[in-house]
Amino acid sequence: MIFNIILFISLFLIVYLMYYLFVIRSKKAMIKMQNGKEMLFLKRNYHLDYDKLDTKKVANSVALINAFIISFTTEVVCLLNSWISNFYLWLICSMFMAIVILFPLIIILYHLVGTYYNKKQKEM
Repeated sequence: MIFNIILFISLFLIVYLMYYLFVIRSKKAMIKMQNGKEMLFLKRNYHLDYDKLDTKKVANSVALINAFIISFTTEVVCLLNSWISNFYLWLICSMFMAIVILFPLIIILYHLVGTYYNKKQKEM
């Protein structure tokens, strides 16, 4: 149990720090990120105006969400490894579980962030 918590936290920190170092701190990468899929999804679906919002804060939120999604999905798949002994059955089950967990997490978390920044934008 403690191993799983350490794995989750360490994976979360590694993914977030990589995202922060290579995307958020780099001006070139931030320009590319503003036209990236995540930002376009938030802009289109939640009518966000990046001139009113701080783009670095939105990018930081996206980085935190992506790190959580990757860490949580990996943790669930690793937990499945201890329950299933057959490798091929584990492989099929882990892929299925990853897809089942991944899509709802993406939809729910991006919805929360989009709603949050939409309300914040209306307050300005």
